Amino acid sequence: MDLRYHGVEPKRRAVQDLIINDTVSADLRFVASTASGDANDWRRAASCSPTPLQGPGIVTCVGIDVLPFSQTTFQMAFVVDADFVALTTTGELPISNRACIRPGAFIDPNVANNCDTETDLVKELADLKVTKISEPHDTVRAGEIFTYTIFVDNLGPSVARNVVISDTLLNSSNVSIQSCAFSVSQGGGAITQFTCTTGPLVSTQFGSDIGTFRTNILDPLSPTSQGRLRASFRLVARGQIDLTNTVRVTSATPDLDMSNNMAMDTISVTAVSDVSVTKSATAEEQQTNQPGLIFNNAVFGQVFPTAPNYFSSIRVTAGRRIRYTLVVTNNGPSRAENVVLTDRLPAGVRYYQGSLTVTRDPAGAAPPVLLPAGGVQHRHARRRERPADVRAGHAAHRRGGSG
Repeated sequence: MDLRYHGVEPKRRAVQDLIINDTVSADLRFVASTASGDANDWRRAASCSPTPLQGPGIVTCVGIDVLPFSQTTFQMAFVVDADFVALTTTGELPISNRACIRPGAFIDPNVANNCDTETDLVKELADLKVTKISEPHDTVRAGEIFTYTIFVDNLGPSVARNVVISDTLLNSSNVSIQSCAFSVSQGGGAITQFTCTTGPLVSTQFGSDIGTFRTNILDPLSPTSQGRLRASFRLVARGQIDLTNTVRVTSATPDLDMSNNMAMDTISVTAVSDVSVTKSATAEEQQTNQPGLIFNNAVFGQVFPTAPNYFSSIRVTAGRRIRYTLVVTNNGPSRAENVVLTDRLPAGVRYYQGSLTVTRDPAGAAPPVLLPAGGVQHRHARRRERPADVRAGHAAHRRGGSG
């Protein structure tokens, strides 16, 4: 503020060493003045003290000199508290400062103008900055948990009102939220919204909302306040995908630099499939006191085993059939592409034509089958079951004896 004092002493004498009292309100802090350089024309140095002073209080300026029919101007600097308008709905409030000349050894015919009040409108302004970090930083394997951590700082100068963090995953196929967390530092205000639903994300054309968090105020960075918000998410992806995550921070307080209100992070998920195969066998064994039969490999669809002559056993009678059952399982977490199953026949065993059956769990179209000489090969060109399905499919084979 500028202070101007007019000298109109009737005998045309300079007024020396005036004392001025400036009333500092509770929301102001006096930090400096130019009195020593601008209000000093005589021997005694002009000054204002105490410096600094956090209101409420009075700053006293002494040694102020004013020439007759002239004026002396000097400045006093104040800082408005950062939270002065934090609890308002409009973000602005008036503030007043009053200065008075203390009566002294001079004649003043008009004391009515020895005090003056200046009223100013205080408006808010903040600079919010958002930072996003992913761990692991660049790549992760499907099924492994990865974390997004968000930090929001208020670089000031004012307290920010109604701060909102919105986090969006642009492509979220086969991604699930495991957990969410939101915390405020000292000066972070009160949490007024915590929206985060764990479980599979629903993908839309505008991306998938991971979470929205809100706090009523956020103090600026200062020696006594960290002025920081922190949000974190733990996610897991089931298949190969390149994820792009964006976060935005807004507030009801005008922001002088919007370029740092958004952050983006990318992470690549590598598909992982744990494919396993199990194989079991049952065979036809000759029933005691039953005649033997010659197996006809040219007749399709013969019941296994051929009763009452033969029964299922872990042993096989020469010339009879062995049934091999293979189960291919994908233990996840990703879908397995182009899975190839190769089954080699033992020496002395030949394939019983037409006996191969292929099923899937869940039920679906059977994959194509190639039958090269001396073995059976199943090639799954495309798997349509979900990546999390445990049983990817099974195949049953009946083998005929060689004699």
